[in-house]
Amino acid sequence: MGVNIIGIIIVFIVIFLILQVICGVITHIIMKKKGYSSSWFFFGLLLGIIAIVIVALKPDNSEKEESDEKKEHNKNKKIKTNGWKCTFCNCNNSDEAEYCSKCGASYGQSVQNGEEKKV
Repeated sequence: MGVNIIGIIIVFIVIFLILQVICGVITHIIMKKKGYSSSWFFFGLLLGIIAIVIVALKPDNSEKEESDEKKEHNKNKKIKTNGWKCTFCNCNNSDEAEYCSKCGASYGQSVQNGEEKKV
C-alpha cells in the first residue's frame, strides 16, 4: 500500500506545465487585444499568473493606433469633400456650412433655386 511518489510528482509536473501553457495563451490573447504585435506567449509561459497580472496592467495600445487611423480617415474625408456651391453667388462653402459665407443664402434655398452643385 505504498504511495507512488514518482507518479504523484509526474502528475504534478504535467498539471503545472498545462497551467503554464494556458497562462501563456491567455497572456498572448490579452496583449493581442490591447494592440501589441509581438508574441507574449513565452512571457506568460515563464511567469504564469504573474504575467497575466502584468499584461492586464499594461496600457492599451490599440486606442493610439485607432485614433491615428481615425485622424487619417478624417483627413482623407476632408480632402474628398470640398463642400457645396451657392447657386446665387457661386461661392464655395464647406459641407458644415448651413448658410453661404458670401451672400447668406441657406443651403436649402440654394438647392431650391437650382440644382445643387457639389464642388
